[in-house]
Amino acid sequence: MEKKDNRFYIKEFARLENEEIEKTLLDFPNEETWMIEIFKLIQFFEKSDLRMGTKWRTSILLSQVISKEILLCFLSFLRKHTSQAYSCMRSAIEAAGFMNAIRIDEKKARIWMKKPLEKEDEEFKKLQRERWIGDFGQTLKPKYKLASEMCHPNLFKTVHWTKSKLDKDNKRIIDSFSFFDEFKNKKIFRSTMNYLIGTCFNILELYCDVFAEAFQKNDFKNKINEKFDNYKKYLQENVKDIISNPELLKSLTKINEKPS
Repeated sequence: MEKKDNRFYIKEFARLENEEIEKTLLDFPNEETWMIEIFKLIQFFEKSDLRMGTKWRTSILLSQVISKEILLCFLSFLRKHTSQAYSCMRSAIEAAGFMNAIRIDEKKARIWMKKPLEKEDEEFKKLQRERWIGDFGQTLKPKYKLASEMCHPNLFKTVHWTKSKLDKDNKRIIDSFSFFDEFKNKKIFRSTMNYLIGTCFNILELYCDVFAEAFQKNDFKNKINEKFDNYKKYLQENVKDIISNPELLKSLTKINEKPS
């Protein structure tokens, strides 16, 4: 294929991605609003981190990793790249776990910053275990496990998507297999979005705990509590429309509970 054809392919692929986002948003009556609320809360936090001292730097670095992964998570999910969305959420939860372990501990911060590239030493293994200490750690641990299980890519589609053919005359791509993840049950698709939203609220609550001493006022914590309470009311009022499977319904309700 000539170079100009490759450029056309990329442009057409980008167009299809944007079309998929538009179609996905139609499946979410209100979840789009809650996703935007997460973005606003992250921005509110990021405006506050400038006044924090150097002892918070490592946790701030981790929060920046989390922010990037959350944004990529929702973007991937709206494009129906669900495996990639789970992969991003797993990275966000892992960074939150390290934040939970490190907080402002200089020694632990150095262990994380100098993490081994090959065989993990005992110090780093211990730090990894400490990710899940306390109520917030216990809340995030099962979500990390779930995201890890769900983030494996669909190799069948990945291997065969190269069978796509470029139809120049009609300016379209003909695929033998869909590059986008397909959901026959929209309730399950919608429940996945709510799983992601609920997990983001849990991570933001961890921020309130880790950075409690750094905030001169409790504006951020108050915002989190108010938005999370409203979100849980939304779940309770609409949970039957979000998902019908009793086991998944139970899991969704548990996933979005706050630590005691």
